[in-house]
Amino acid sequence: MVSTASVFTQHLNPLNSILGSTLVALLPLALLLVLLAVMRVTAWLAVIIGAVVTIMMAITIWGAPAGQTFKAWGIGAATGIWSIDWIVFWGW
Repeated sequence: MVSTASVFTQHLNPLNSILGSTLVALLPLALLLVLLAVMRVTAWLAVIIGAVVTIMMAITIWGAPAGQTFKAWGIGAATGIWSIDWIVFWGW
């Protein structure tokens, strides 16, 4: 049984403005594109910067618990790495 204290409910409109919340949610993607295309940052560094910004936004703006946020990031990163490694290994 899951206790209600550990369940996180995401707020879909944290800024009480649909347009504002949408634009804030697009910030990490826009940052990634600017870092890659405009500032010519290497991909691995741009992804790390984007991940840090995304995690900070999740905790501060959306009020996500830090532990669950880092756990979700770890699972997502592991899934991405596994998928890329799988393709590279079998394509080699």
